[in-house]
Amino acid sequence: MVMNFFKEAILEPPARWVRFRRSIELLPKKKLVLLDLGRGPGGELGLVLGDRLKKYIAIDSLFVVGRVPKHWQVIKRTLIKKIPLPAESVDAVVSIAFIEHVDHPREIMVEAVRVLKP
Repeated sequence: MVMNFFKEAILEPPARWVRFRRSIELLPKKKLVLLDLGRGPGGELGLVLGDRLKKYIAIDSLFVVGRVPKHWQVIKRTLIKKIPLPAESVDAVVSIAFIEHVDHPREIMVEAVRVLKP
């Protein structure tokens, strides 16, 4: 019998930190309405950005439901082709290690542009 000692690849935690740091550096330095596509079960980016966010919108089918800050909107669903938000409703879109997991990446990218404010 082979035992699984790790739930994720051993280099994933430091790689995740590098991706988060880079994402944070690229975001505008103002209070944001941020859409996080494929955020995973923990919402770490929303927690790290905390007071820099006016609103944090997270979409992921893997979200673990629990208590979230008041300025969070969590949409627990799989994205097929449409982001369930109005046009021009967010300041920034972040998608870390997500787009390669969707069936229709082109449609999701078009949708990401649609929901961005000009």
